[in-house]
Amino acid sequence: MRIEDYDDVRAVWEQSLNRPLDGSDSRECIVTYLSRNPRMSMVARHKGRVIGAALCGHDGHRGWLYHVAVDRLWRRHGVASAMIEACADRLAEEGILKCHLFVLRENGVGHAFWESQGWAIRSDVDLMTKDMG
Repeated sequence: MRIEDYDDVRAVWEQSLNRPLDGSDSRECIVTYLSRNPRMSMVARHKGRVIGAALCGHDGHRGWLYHVAVDRLWRRHGVASAMIEACADRLAEEGILKCHLFVLRENGVGHAFWESQGWAIRSDVDLMTKDMG
């Protein structure tokens, strides 16, 4: 993913994620994320059109996937699986051995997808968050 993809990627996110995007998804924040995690995030294209995107990065210890999304017309064609595999390969190249992601509790389709990809729900930790802005 390059920042030049931002408008098309954001359109896929808005259509696919079933939740509003926030300030941390602004162009400026994505520029920062991509520069801190070069070559990690992916876009999928069909005939030049962005049909999927995945933000991927790491903190030197754990990998993180954010906003893995595929245009509704392209779901169940292996697009997400291919992006996830590419992200996993990039993380492995960086020596990152474990990756985390977030799935909204009410997103049954998302849970089923991630479980089919070999991901497991953790019950031993609670997510805590604080707005810093």
